[in-house]
Amino acid sequence: MIRISYILPVYGVEKYISECLDRIYSQDLPESDYEVICVDDCSPDRSNEIIRQYQQKHDNLILIEHKINKMSGGARNTGIRNAKGEYVWFVDPDDLISHNSVSQIIDVCEKENPDVICFNYSVLKNNSESVDKCFKKELHNLKGVSFIEKQFGKELIYHLGYAVRSVYRLQLVMDNNIRFPENMRFGQDTTFMMQAIVVADKVAVIPDALYRYRQTDSQVTSQLNRGSGKLIYFSTIGAAEMIINWRNSIVDSAKTVAHFLDDGLPWFINRLFIRLVKTSHKERKEFYNMLRDTRPSRQLVNYMNRVNRIIVKNPFIGSVLLDVLSVFYKIKHA
Repeated sequence: MIRISYILPVYGVEKYISECLDRIYSQDLPESDYEVICVDDCSPDRSNEIIRQYQQKHDNLILIEHKINKMSGGARNTGIRNAKGEYVWFVDPDDLISHNSVSQIIDVCEKENPDVICFNYSVLKNNSESVDKCFKKELHNLKGVSFIEKQFGKELIYHLGYAVRSVYRLQLVMDNNIRFPENMRFGQDTTFMMQAIVVADKVAVIPDALYRYRQTDSQVTSQLNRGSGKLIYFSTIGAAEMIINWRNSIVDSAKTVAHFLDDGLPWFINRLFIRLVKTSHKERKEFYNMLRDTRPSRQLVNYMNRVNRIIVKNPFIGSVLLDVLSVFYKIKHA
């Protein structure tokens, strides 16, 4: 029986993927009890070659190759469609899972049969490590809506942006058709986690840090600056529209969660301005082309602050404003 399917979206991680795979294969679980699904999302480096070397030693390593780049959400969805495990764990190949973490997860699975298991993670940065202590104590057998109310409250949207710090029952994901948004650089984890937890009958918490998130200065910069105006549109306006639509669908069945989203959505949406300031004029033009073709909903605009409303509702004024402020930003950070 395959207990866990590790799903790794692979793109530009040749520097880290060996360490990630070594950590997975050094866990206290027989290889017959898990599978490792690596989805090569058109990676331009040696990641594919490295994975093939590991395949020669491990029969449970599956390599799937995309013909077009779908970003991490699309790669994870491919992994979901091919997974055979009872649970799935989304692991980014530039990160690590903690030593002997799987035995803790399996122990909870056997005792409680949960739909979702949440845990803390540590952040590795500049040779130091700190734990994000989102979860303070063990929790067992809470329904998803109750879990969100007790654990997150109004800060719901701030904490559900890391799908890697939870393990999900595959049947829950399949039965409810829960998938990651594709072609997005931001926001895809938030939508997936919220949908999975809300429909869960049983949520459990392990307060230990079972995942190690690697953060580098270059990684942070690339997350903020990398990508076209089209990607920024999908990762902000597109992701927010998905959350709003989902919020509207649960307003009767999970009214409290919907209200929590009302409190958090302004923060999620209003980051649009700072991201656009950091892009080039060409990328901002591309963003406005997308905006012209796909107008944001009135509900989304109502969550925006004044500056973001100007950017969205008055493209000419917004474009000039962004061009001016972009110059000042680049001078300050030169």
